[in-house]
Amino acid sequence: MDEGTRELLAAAQASAQRGDWQHVERVAQMLLSRNAADPSGQFLIGLARKLQNRAEEASRAFQLALTADPRRYDAAIELANICQISGRYPDAIGLLDAYAPELSNSPYYLCMAGLAYRRLGVHLKAHGLFERAHFLQPEIENFKALLAAEKVTLGQIDQAATIYQSLLDTYPKHRRYHFELANL
Repeated sequence: MDEGTRELLAAAQASAQRGDWQHVERVAQMLLSRNAADPSGQFLIGLARKLQNRAEEASRAFQLALTADPRRYDAAIELANICQISGRYPDAIGLLDAYAPELSNSPYYLCMAGLAYRRLGVHLKAHGLFERAHFLQPEIENFKALLAAEKVTLGQIDQAATIYQSLLDTYPKHRRYHFELANL
């Protein structure tokens, strides 16, 4: 990867963190003008389209990113999420099953894949992904709450109660955690 590409990717990442998706899209177009098959450019287009609620275009961009670089687990999980939401369940499960093993060090995509599996009713796989995300970033409240909810689904009530209690120790006024713990 050349220096110009690295600079464009850094600019896109900074814009994404600010929520400036128009700039992300402009940077993606610059990347694609340099190399029409650039997987990063296609991925960024996919993210921008997803956030504009243009799922079909996002899906196409993520697929192009995967075609250009089959190792792009981020594009695969984004695409799986769109497939799940749009009712293309076999496609979603195929992507999740193929790429979940590649997510061991990506808490964000572990969580996204876990949510997709959860919505598809594949709770054991969702649980494993939530556990890994929580292990990698135990300070993230959302990962802990998702793990607790999945433990409830799997009947691991005592473990879920322990997690909800630890959440309440940190967030004592959080109504949802009180509600979930009381329901156990």
